[in-house]
Amino acid sequence: MDRNAFVRRVRFKFKGVAMMIETPEDLIAAKLHLGSERDRLDAEGVFISKKGALDLQYLSAICRSCGVSNELASMMRMARKR
Repeated sequence: MDRNAFVRRVRFKFKGVAMMIETPEDLIAAKLHLGSERDRLDAEGVFISKKGALDLQYLSAICRSCGVSNELASMMRMARKR
């Protein structure tokens, strides 16, 4: 997961400072993998805020590869209710 996140990172500029950051998909997968309630809520927040702009096929694949497919499905159900 870390290698994919590193390769897929994107350039972001904040207050004039350019930086490389994780994609929303990789952040969601990492948060679900960490597994605390706070991490799940963070993942859900990213999912909601980026709705429609996420690569759901990649997100599903990366979650499957790190063993959190069920967590992703549960988080998506919860996010859709909000």
